[in-house]
Amino acid sequence: MFYKINSVHVVAEVFEGDLVLVNLDSGTYFSAQGAGPGIWDALNAGASTEAIFESLKDTPERQKAAQVFVAALVENKLVIAADGAEGAVEVTRDLADAGLASLEVYSDMQDLLLLDPIHEVDQRGWPVAKAE
Repeated sequence: MFYKINSVHVVAEVFEGDLVLVNLDSGTYFSAQGAGPGIWDALNAGASTEAIFESLKDTPERQKAAQVFVAALVENKLVIAADGAEGAVEVTRDLADAGLASLEVYSDMQDLLLLDPIHEVDQRGWPVAKAE
């Protein structure tokens, strides 16, 4: 399966080595831990979930954590299904040494994030404002 970043509703940034993701549609933000940032990068580059999981076949515990991590990305609408047939890439980053992938979910700032005018965007997402 191939996924792409839900770029219309999701922004991501690395802060001091931690990957922080924000779903602007829900107002929820996330912190990717362990192999999570590497998996995010691999999905963003066009790797299939099969290639990602295969790269972890020697470490079943990490492979299972990666499957749970990707499922959480999908469930929280951080990634969406994509056609990757023309751009499939291999996983080049060593995910096995990065620790267990996990996604921490935070909703404490939902109200503030949902008030922000960043939501008044067109289909291309932030920073393209809707036409009046």
